[in-house]
Amino acid sequence: AGSNFTLTFTTFYNGYFLTYVSPNFKVLPNSIELEAPWGSWGDYVPPDTDNGPWMVHEVLPTFRVALAVLNTTATSIVAEDGFYIGARLFDKNSLADISQTSLVGTTRHLVSDGIVNFEGLSVRYVAGTGFRMSFFLEGSDVPCLPENLRVVCDEREEMRGLTGGLGGYLTETMTQDIVIYPDIMSLEIFGKHPPFLRVDETMFSYRVQFFDSMQPSVAISGFVPSDAFTVAASLFNGDNTDISSWGLDGTKIAAPAGDSATFVDLVVRGTAGSSFALKFSANWNQRCVAKLIDTACSGKCCVQTSRFSVFPFSIQPNPMSLPGTTEGSTLPNITVSFYDYSMNLLSGIVPADGFAVTPFLRKRGRIIAFDGERTLVVNRGVVEFSNLQILEEAGSFFTLLFEEDNSRISSITKQFHVYDSSLELENSAQPNIAAGMDLQTVTVLLRGEQNQTLTAIEAADNFTVTVHAMKYDGSSWLDCGCIAGPRTGVADSGVVSFDGSSMTIRSTIGFFRLELRQQRVDMTTLKARTNAFSVLPFALTIVETSPQRSYSAGEAIHSVSVSLADVDGNAIPDIYTADGFAITASLLYRGDPVRGSSSFLSGGTSQIVNNGIATFAALQIDGKAGAGYQVRFSFNDPVGGDRLTANSSTFALRPSALAVNNSQPNAITGERLPAISVTLDDGSGGTLVEISEADRFVVKAALLAGKALGCLPADYQRATVATTMGLNASECQRSALAASATSFMTGFERSPSAAYTALITGVEAGVSDGGGNQWRIRNKIGECALLEVQPAGSGAWGHVCPGSFSSA
Repeated sequence: AGSNFTLTFTTFYNGYFLTYVSPNFKVLPNSIELEAPWGSWGDYVPPDTDNGPWMVHEVLPTFRVALAVLNTTATSIVAEDGFYIGARLFDKNSLADISQTSLVGTTRHLVSDGIVNFEGLSVRYVAGTGFRMSFFLEGSDVPCLPENLRVVCDEREEMRGLTGGLGGYLTETMTQDIVIYPDIMSLEIFGKHPPFLRVDETMFSYRVQFFDSMQPSVAISGFVPSDAFTVAASLFNGDNTDISSWGLDGTKIAAPAGDSATFVDLVVRGTAGSSFALKFSANWNQRCVAKLIDTACSGKCCVQTSRFSVFPFSIQPNPMSLPGTTEGSTLPNITVSFYDYSMNLLSGIVPADGFAVTPFLRKRGRIIAFDGERTLVVNRGVVEFSNLQILEEAGSFFTLLFEEDNSRISSITKQFHVYDSSLELENSAQPNIAAGMDLQTVTVLLRGEQNQTLTAIEAADNFTVTVHAMKYDGSSWLDCGCIAGPRTGVADSGVVSFDGSSMTIRSTIGFFRLELRQQRVDMTTLKARTNAFSVLPFALTIVETSPQRSYSAGEAIHSVSVSLADVDGNAIPDIYTADGFAITASLLYRGDPVRGSSSFLSGGTSQIVNNGIATFAALQIDGKAGAGYQVRFSFNDPVGGDRLTANSSTFALRPSALAVNNSQPNAITGERLPAISVTLDDGSGGTLVEISEADRFVVKAALLAGKALGCLPADYQRATVATTMGLNASECQRSALAASATSFMTGFERSPSAAYTALITGVEAGVSDGGGNQWRIRNKIGECALLEVQPAGSGAWGHVCPGSFSSA
């Protein structure tokens, strides 16, 4: 085969040679063959043959193409024949001819000795699996055969039709696909992503793209699964050790699709710290490393992130619940640990990772920094705070916030209280007061460790102080619960004030002090106390039971109940015998104290107050008579020395007896009797000289008939009514009194005036007194007159020994 062939036609005619030489023409080979290993021609493979794949711009191996005649290389074809073999590159997906844009090098060679060597070819701008190289003989006119690329053959048939049948090609295609790798990889983070990475939390989304180094601004696209390209993600720690097998979870191998490979679910497990890196290696990276193309993962066959930190999923203080504490005191030791999602301690975190924790004090959202350098570096996943102090702050709703410095991952304790260390009264003095009077205002200050008022305590902290009245019982101070008014105050700016005008002690008296208490959760109660003071009665009040206008000597006067009262006049009930408060009784006459009162007044003149009352139920007065008497009740204040008094109603004291001082001679009817002197007797033979006309005591005289003066023994002549009423039955036998005579004394005591009336008037039918008893005189003429009484409801008369009628 070759060019410049001619056909010569020769004949003889009349001895002459006749010759016809045809125009020059070419004799084409009947096949074009691509030698091994890229084609089926021959079996020799050079030992240094590179089987690919190849990167863009990487020189492809030499392709040896032969023109053959009857399966023998057409060595007769020489350069002068002008036979050219061209090379073409076809796309892996569309099989379109992309030689013009993507095949670089000499793509057309002149055939010599039937052979053409294509050297120095390379591919650019594309990557993938399935590219084809096709070699063709220019000027060939061969129909499309099954072994030829259909699209190529169709294209050439079309050209032949356009050029009058001169456009057909004789072609040969490689027996294997060409795999082209890009020579640049890039990595970017895309989509929404957290501000930092945490263990067990989905990492950023990563996109790996591929480029031609000659066209770095345009990503190579068109990647499909059949390319069999993959990118693998690996996690390396700070020692550059691959820990992907246990430290990286998620889809770690991704195939490029379109123009990139994406990783959207990578998660770091079981480790945290600094200087981690993700490396994304293409599946051709080993070839790259072997050929020393990209040993440092510099973005050719491998791309990696910058070094980054993986933070704990959470940090947690221990203990989480802190007891209440006081301002200025040292908090308990607190350990802050770093954990993954499953609460496994991340013990691999060491100081070199640079993780540190800073504590903050929070109060209702307000952040308060601790004084001094408080940040500590984490070691083996733990940091311990052992000397935290809260200064100049107190109140409720405190929490401790622990924050990792780099990520700001934080955790807070439960709420706790920071209390004051002591209570101090602004003024501890309280004056002595009367029951029911206003107390003095009490202001209590909530003090810190340095005795400063903790103004940081606000009303919202609800630090309450209660005020209690403590009463001394002789051996100890007891809470009497007797303070009236607001007893609880809320601290604001570190101060609680109790307005004295709204606090009183009403129901008791005695020795007191005020005690201010502040209950502190989980801590002792703080107390502050005023000086001791006395609460005294303001006045005495009395209640008289059935008072009478007058009493006889020795007769018990009406019962009187005396109470100690507060300023409002209310009785003070909380006073008992054990308190030893006594009320004494004395006698007044016309408003003035009676000298030697104690010798006339008897029957319990001093009574101890019990249940707030002293009762005088058996007072009696002897040796006195007259109108205008009163009983004065007195209470001496044992503290202030004041004397409280109250007086009973006024009453009269009747004389015990009348005594006729001279005897009367027998008289003649119509003659004036001699003067009769009558003495008001004190019962002991003494004359009641203090009775004056102002007392308006009246003595009446009456004539008694019969033998009255001689019917009784002489020793009864001067017997008084009082002694007469005290005679027993044996003493009155001579007067024919029944043994039950003493049972009638009650009626006589109640209303003796009826008996006097009966004696004086001599009424025999009977005189009724106010108690329903009947009185009468029997045998008044010619016999010894006897006084008889019929008690109410009895229906029987009985004798009463009257004694001497003259004294009666």
